[in-house]
Amino acid sequence: MNPFFLLLFLSFCPLVNAQKYFHDENLNDWMAEHPQSIIYGWSQLMPLSQRGRKEIEAIAQSLNLPLVILQDDSCLRMKNCLETKDDIFNSATLWDLGAFDHFPFIFFIVDGKISETLIQGYEVPESLALIVEEVMRKGNLCI
Repeated sequence: MNPFFLLLFLSFCPLVNAQKYFHDENLNDWMAEHPQSIIYGWSQLMPLSQRGRKEIEAIAQSLNLPLVILQDDSCLRMKNCLETKDDIFNSATLWDLGAFDHFPFIFFIVDGKISETLIQGYEVPESLALIVEEVMRKGNLCI
């Protein structure tokens, strides 16, 4: 193999391996391991989803709920993106349920299954905390 191409390939490896993708297999594993939990998706292109990220972390911690945070792949195309360890969203199941319609999105895992309740868009922390408590208690919530 040409050493130039090998060097070129290896120079891109840190970018490719910096974060992992969250596929349906990861989703299934997450639901099995965390039957009562939250999935939060955000985009670096949407400031309110960045703000909501910190807020959902605090809410999940206060309710002792596991939380997985996913980001869209816009960070892979940006020069000045925030460095995070969040996985890149790539789940066809969540996609089909409307995850990419708007950021942020919040899915609830209740009894090991995805609740029908999906939050799309920013919610102020006070109302979000109430919604999370209700969904986790009832399983679904019409909002």
